[in-house]
Amino acid sequence: MISHSDYKLKDADSVPTPAMLVFEDIVDQNIRALCDLSGAANVCPHVKTHKSVAVTRRQLAAGITVFKCTTLRELEMVLEAGVCDAGFHRTGVEPGQRAMELYRLADADANLTAAGLSRSPGKVLP
Repeated sequence: MISHSDYKLKDADSVPTPAMLVFEDIVDQNIRALCDLSGAANVCPHVKTHKSVAVTRRQLAAGITVFKCTTLRELEMVLEAGVCDAGFHRTGVEPGQRAMELYRLADADANLTAAGLSRSPGKVLP
């Protein structure tokens, strides 16, 4: 048996690994505490800390509406969760397929606006 505070996992061997166990009420409590402290309108979480559609939806339900992403996969994830305001904070997306996917995401979603995207003939590092 694995236990943490009031939580117990009776049959740990039945959980395939690797696995992430999430105590939903603790996550909700932490989201509420942050929103109470700062106000949900002032919170802009970076999704790299959880990379979870479920957590993003919980944050949306708590009133958080703006999210930060660094990778295209994170951006795809927040859009899947229903986010309409996601900042893609990355200093460079190399020309090619993934950059085109970013533009396709913006074109495919009426609620998504691509802003601040530019092409620069900068140096591409390996």
